[in-house]
Amino acid sequence: MAKENKKFKYSDVVKRGRASMFELSIDWLKNAGLINITYQISKPEMPISGYADQSKFKIYLLDTGLLSAMLNLSSKLIIDPTMIFKKYNGAFVENYVAQELRLRKDNLYYWTSKGQAEVDFIIQEDDNIYPIEVKSGTSLSMKSLNSYVEKYYPKKQFRISPRNFIEKGNFINIPLYAIGNLMKLLV
Repeated sequence: MAKENKKFKYSDVVKRGRASMFELSIDWLKNAGLINITYQISKPEMPISGYADQSKFKIYLLDTGLLSAMLNLSSKLIIDPTMIFKKYNGAFVENYVAQELRLRKDNLYYWTSKGQAEVDFIIQEDDNIYPIEVKSGTSLSMKSLNSYVEKYYPKKQFRISPRNFIEKGNFINIPLYAIGNLMKLLV
């Protein structure tokens, strides 16, 4: 879970691992509230759950602090955010965002474009679908988000990053510490 959260592969757990070996365990962990799962969607249309592929998903731990503890990370590494972001390629930031979004949404989704682009989270609020890109650094690059926007024209698009609050047209950057305000910005 500490690696950058790409699509879950059963073979990463056990060589030659298959869904039949792990699906009950994953369901149990999800139902117990110990993990959050984001499902890949084929296209962002409503109802979004109708376009989710249950066989393609990412798994996040319910709590980023527990993830740190499970990995026996030193408190020094956790306290210095630049170190943890460099060392773990943003996996902790993505896990944190999944944890925060899950408090407000029942289901989480992500979108990919044939391996060329990936938007970390897609959420539905009322009659709108919003893309959310997560960045652990201050880079201005938004290739995946821009690819999504060019294809689907969302009402608003979001980036969550360590950068300050920015609003330009229908693009909004939300600082990591302010992710709790996301739902207020969806209107």
